[in-house]
Amino acid sequence: IWIASYARRRSDRVAVALDNAPLLLMENGALIDTNLARANVTAQDVYAKLREANVLDPAQVHAVVMERTGDVSVLHGAAGSRLNETLLRGVQR
Repeated sequence: IWIASYARRRSDRVAVALDNAPLLLMENGALIDTNLARANVTAQDVYAKLREANVLDPAQVHAVVMERTGDVSVLHGAAGSRLNETLLRGVQR
């Protein structure tokens, strides 16, 4: 295990091969169907996460991300708010 950990820290290619990268499932209120299929997630699964995050309107959603751990992050805000792109660094689009 320590060999894999060492190699992951030393090489981006090894890290990509060994780790699941976070995956963008929804952006600016629109589902990304190809990424839903890659993550084996349905639109209904995403809508359930939006309800858990107290989203009242999909237009409020800046991004929904399937994290490396399998958790789903919902980034949303009031109308007119902007998402700082650094939060999506490393997320596959």
